[in-house]
Amino acid sequence: MIVCRDWSDCNRFAAPFLLGSRPLAVTDPTGTVTFVTPRAAGLADIGGLLRHELSHAVWSQNRSLFNVVRMLKQPWVSEGVAGVVAEMAPTAPGRYLASMSEGEFLARAKATDLWPAFSRSAQPDWRFSYTAWMYFWNRQIARQGKASFLKFERACFADPPGCRNIFSDVYGKDLPSAVQDYQGEVRSGLVVAPDRASF
Repeated sequence: MIVCRDWSDCNRFAAPFLLGSRPLAVTDPTGTVTFVTPRAAGLADIGGLLRHELSHAVWSQNRSLFNVVRMLKQPWVSEGVAGVVAEMAPTAPGRYLASMSEGEFLARAKATDLWPAFSRSAQPDWRFSYTAWMYFWNRQIARQGKASFLKFERACFADPPGCRNIFSDVYGKDLPSAVQDYQGEVRSGLVVAPDRASF
């Protein structure tokens, strides 16, 4: 774990992993080093940030570098799953720092098409997307259980380009249709809050 003193430090040591953005933190593809950037300074829930990054580290250390890099094109999975893990009961005493409050998210999501967050790797607002993914995965877990979620997660991380097909196989519905259903629920003011349960 390396805490960058300033952006000059981050750009010197972590530039290849920042991909031109300024995140709160980033973990290298091998899962051996996490850089905490100056953007994280003063945040109340630094623990949430570290849990998120440590989940990336564990996954990266247990998968091929080739698949870790390919997962960068599937943030709805890699970042969404890390967000769910960061909210689990044993490690999460408060709201996960990178997500919006339920009220703030619902207010924006009622007027925002959620599909772009799932269909592209670059995100115009990562905080909004993190929250959309977190609630989406909470919804999937609530409806079809943790066993299905873990089955999907393992298969997707083993075959990143196949994640959408794997989603359809595991959940019996293609991703666009699932997101459309989720969008309808969100526009009705419904989200599945984290149960903070351990797997």
